[in-house]
Amino acid sequence: MGAGRLLARLAARAPRASPLRVLWCANPEFGSGFEAVRQQLAGEAGVELVRCRMEDVPRELPKAHVAVPAMTKMTRELLASAEQLLLVMQFGVGLEGTDV
Repeated sequence: MGAGRLLARLAARAPRASPLRVLWCANPEFGSGFEAVRQQLAGEAGVELVRCRMEDVPRELPKAHVAVPAMTKMTRELLASAEQLLLVMQFGVGLEGTDV
């Protein structure tokens, strides 16, 4: 199942007043992955895909429902600040940068 399809299904199962906010945590060199997911989500209601530079993650993560940490460290402190977070979804392989 593609990332976009998984996110659309998650949004449909967890209805809320605001869209499911997906935070793409990566610097611009990972733009092709962001564009692939953006295209998969085209036309899907209820999902907001937000691009976030790594240095902006501490400010943006508390507002996210899903985090995609493409080469971004997700520390225990960062994850604790994200009270709305439902899912950490790695784009690619491995979760070595996520403190689970």
